[in-house]
Amino acid sequence: MSGTSEIPVLENVLEELYVLGRRQLRLEERCAILMKQYEFMRKANTDVEKPTELAKIEKELETLEKKKEEQLQRKNSIINQKPLQTDDHRPPTHNFPPPPVYDLPCANTNIYSNTAPPSTPAPEVITDVEDLPPFSSKTQCPSCEGYVSTEIFYRVGSATWLLCFVATILGCVAGCCVMPFCFEGTKDIGHRCPKCQKEIHVIQRL
Repeated sequence: MSGTSEIPVLENVLEELYVLGRRQLRLEERCAILMKQYEFMRKANTDVEKPTELAKIEKELETLEKKKEEQLQRKNSIINQKPLQTDDHRPPTHNFPPPPVYDLPCANTNIYSNTAPPSTPAPEVITDVEDLPPFSSKTQCPSCEGYVSTEIFYRVGSATWLLCFVATILGCVAGCCVMPFCFEGTKDIGHRCPKCQKEIHVIQRL
């Protein structure tokens, strides 16, 4: 028997083994269920006889086991007797030359620069002008709607007049009462847009 004619025979044997295995698995599951039922009924009544179906299944399992052994022997005999494929039956091989290697110009590696980010963080843009601190900050001008760094200015406010009034009551009438008007720490702080020169916000001392 040639190797080509043995292939369908081997396929039939493998298919038969698959069918026998499926049937054996189902019978074993059914046998396990019947055995559990039989043991449960024996605990309740000792006179219960063994089901006839269980005996039939056990006999059929023995027959299936013998058939499986026969099919396994057939499979092994076919595999052992199958001749190896000779060089005459192998497909022809073609010795193609290796692909050519082209010397491509080196790419410019200096296109992208891996520069480190700045150590100082970027200035925060304050969107709400009411939250502006008492120093120059980045914000959006409500008038020109541009993002600018505000200019700081000082003007006389409630705290300035209050200190002047207190100094007058304490008897500082020889020019000392006007000293609060000379110090920036007693005046209100204002933010102004450097582009349109519009007042953005004033921080009052009181």
